Amino acid sequence: ALDSHQLAVPHLLVSGNQARKYAARLLALHFCEKQTALCNHFSLQELLEDSLQWKVLQEKMDTRKVVLVEVPYKEYTRQESNLLDLLGNLMEQKVSSGPIFIFYGTMDSTYQLRRCSTAMSRIFTEENTIYTPDKAETDDPSEAFPVDDLPLPFDEEQPLPHTEEDSPLPEDNMPSDAEQALQEMVGLTRLKEDLQEARMMAAFMKRRMELGLDTELDNRHHMLFLGNPGTGKTTVAKLIGQLYHQMGLLSSGHTIETCRTKLVGEYIGETEKHIRQAIEEARGGVLFIDEAYTLITTKQETKDFGKEVIHALLTVLSEPNPDMIIILAGYEDKMQQMLRTNPGLQERFPLQFYFDDYNADELMEMAHRLLQKRNFQLTSEADKELYTLIVEATAQRDEYFGNGRWLHNLIEQGIIKCMAQRIMSQPSIPDNTFLFRTITQEDVVKAGNRLRGKQVVKLEPQPIRRIGFRA
Repeated sequence: ALDSHQLAVPHLLVSGNQARKYAARLLALHFCEKQTALCNHFSLQELLEDSLQWKVLQEKMDTRKVVLVEVPYKEYTRQESNLLDLLGNLMEQKVSSGPIFIFYGTMDSTYQLRRCSTAMSRIFTEENTIYTPDKAETDDPSEAFPVDDLPLPFDEEQPLPHTEEDSPLPEDNMPSDAEQALQEMVGLTRLKEDLQEARMMAAFMKRRMELGLDTELDNRHHMLFLGNPGTGKTTVAKLIGQLYHQMGLLSSGHTIETCRTKLVGEYIGETEKHIRQAIEEARGGVLFIDEAYTLITTKQETKDFGKEVIHALLTVLSEPNPDMIIILAGYEDKMQQMLRTNPGLQERFPLQFYFDDYNADELMEMAHRLLQKRNFQLTSEADKELYTLIVEATAQRDEYFGNGRWLHNLIEQGIIKCMAQRIMSQPSIPDNTFLFRTITQEDVVKAGNRLRGKQVVKLEPQPIRRIGFRA
């Protein structure tokens, strides 16, 4: 069994998608020795909103053995950071006489907690942080809860019950909760507002039809996604299917992704077969066609079958209740040019949504989330260096700048590769979690130099040339 008093600070932080289950089922019951009356539970949100009074919290600390604390994902204000520091100082003062605190939350939420509070960062180090597996091995509560991946020798217990005075543990967020996933996406403020308006209108018309106020059946919600690469169009398309399914406007809500190369064949009859198959598979959900403007070329090519795709789509677009949403996506100017080539297209896509480019702050937030999800952390110097690199890149962006895609490549193919080279080139490599998680300023600088093309590499037998990220 775990003896928390062997740690410098007995409190624990449980991080990851399965954090609530591990914290409640394994840790809390373990430390209160199955006496659930000795365990209290609350959310930091209650404390920050002042719905949980400090006096009440201190009374609980004097009478309970374990305090379970939910960590929500949020951006903390300066005042809220001060409150977290105050709580952390109180936890440290009561190390010998007070309860064990078990904080739990997603990778993003626990990262924000430590980032915005000096006291919490000081209390929760690698030594007393537990990272849970990304996904439970079973969703059946009657099955044994998986503990093999937990890096501590805990035994399985039943879920922690709560008393009337304690806040109930939150239910797991289902993957189908598309609304929450949409709102948690970085940036895209205008898109989120426009989508909310469109869904309210769709729900309104659906309700009128159910009440018999509208007799004409028209359940068409086809859309255009306009914006540059890497702005989240594919991700949002998948969420659209789930959102409209939850509203009762699509029978299944799945998404079929395709593009010109998958639809247009080389021979007569091939294109018709491909588009019919795509439409059949997308019934009940979303048919998402990326870079749709490539379906119509400006050249007079006799063997270009892209227009056959458009003609087949027009048939579906004309159906009053297709049980399908067709989404065409691409650059705004090229998509508008495509619409002008066929008058029938423009009127069949009344919903047009704009995906704005990400600014430097939004890309930095995306970087923090991606690294935290992958169990990486930046030193303060590396964090500043990365922000400088992002600011430089966004200032020089053109229409082909990859936004989130560019950032992902920077981290995966640049920073992490430089980090791997630095660590694995050492003569002696210790089994140190901190070493393999921590990104240094050197890693970011080296990746930035590669990105700018400043590093010259000789590739035999080819001549010296400037390259970007190397495989």
